[in-house]
Amino acid sequence: MASQYRLLPLGRLGSGELVALELDQFRGGPPGKVTWKVSPRLVALSGGGGRRVIQTYRTASVERRSYVKGLAPLYRTARRDARALSGLSAIKLTEHLECEYLDACLGHRVSPGKREILLRPKGARKAVPVKIPPLFARHVNARPHLDLPEAWTLAAVRSFSLGGGRRAVVFTLGTGTDKNPCTFAADPKCQDDRRPLRRKPIAGMFHQPALHHGHDFDVVIWR
Repeated sequence: MASQYRLLPLGRLGSGELVALELDQFRGGPPGKVTWKVSPRLVALSGGGGRRVIQTYRTASVERRSYVKGLAPLYRTARRDARALSGLSAIKLTEHLECEYLDACLGHRVSPGKREILLRPKGARKAVPVKIPPLFARHVNARPHLDLPEAWTLAAVRSFSLGGGRRAVVFTLGTGTDKNPCTFAADPKCQDDRRPLRRKPIAGMFHQPALHHGHDFDVVIWR
């Protein structure tokens, strides 16, 4: 079982809004037939947590092992609909990091605040407070420990160039029962050897792995 709230940016409107394919998805099913149930939307995002739904698509169900192939047609449809919007400008994915559920990831950092999660993008002087997106909150409301800011670590970071010197940084925050490989290890000498990794920035549909009983959500920070 796992749940994710994912954002795949597709372009920027003249208003400054970031257009993205939004995937609200849940993983479940018996061993050998694990599937993702995906509720997709085309949305426009703005600073301060603003969100506007442009288009709602049909709910999809895809097997875990064929996730990217199964959702590729949906991504192409969303990209086509985004490009049809008046005033849409192209954006470029410039950095994609896999952060292995750590607190620090090649210059980016997450830390707990009193009531919110604090994110500090690479090069930023101050941390930015963020909260769990309302659409995703229902996945964690029944699990009080996930309301605590310290529950969340960095799963991934993607940076996009918006033009004009502006950037949007998409943080994937996550948790799960096995985020630390030594938590349930039988060997008392187990060493946590997790390290952040750089991925080749490739725009398009991709699979963000989720942990066992994992929960991940994306949040955008504008720079």
